[in-house]
Amino acid sequence: MTTFKFRSYVLILLAFVLGCSEFIIVGVLDDIASQLHVGVSTVGLLVTIFALVYAVSTPFVNALVRQHRFYNFILILMAIFIFGNILTAFSSTYLVLVIARVVTAIVSGPLISIALTFANEIAPMDKKAWLVSWIFSGFSIASVFGVPIGTWISTLAGWRMSFVAITVVSVLTFILMLPSLPKDLRQHAKKSQSGNKQGSLALFKDRRIQLGYCCQC
Repeated sequence: MTTFKFRSYVLILLAFVLGCSEFIIVGVLDDIASQLHVGVSTVGLLVTIFALVYAVSTPFVNALVRQHRFYNFILILMAIFIFGNILTAFSSTYLVLVIARVVTAIVSGPLISIALTFANEIAPMDKKAWLVSWIFSGFSIASVFGVPIGTWISTLAGWRMSFVAITVVSVLTFILMLPSLPKDLRQHAKKSQSGNKQGSLALFKDRRIQLGYCCQC
């Protein structure tokens, strides 16, 4: 479970489940509106709220990672992510649903950021661009396959079951992360950070990463 291939699949699966949780709400707006007795436009605000919280909170949460083991932090964030999706699935009111989506959004950005850090650590130099591009593409895979499947589940069993399914996959991902990710990865000293930033910027010049990022957008 510590091979590069297995670790890569775990990180890509993480990106996939993050994408499913983020995008699936679009496919179940009508069902949520009907069950919670609110307007579709009101439920649609969940998409905007998620995006705003995601963008604003990510830099602040990432700052908390300093001097902590990334392994411990990603597990904590993943546990919160799972809780957020459970709360979403069992939301009895629109307010509870908003809170659940805010909780999920707060940890989603940092999760993908730390996943990219792990990718840079575990991948050989000639595989770094490949892995990073696939992590970005995990979001696209979620929108192409995950969201329609979630919408199909919603049609058969209700929108709540879509988030239950996401929770199940999230728990599976959490379990796979336990033995596979490096446990001693920390933020390096300033000199090393400078080198890592330059290396990361160089990675983003790779066309495979650019393609994966464009697919995510």
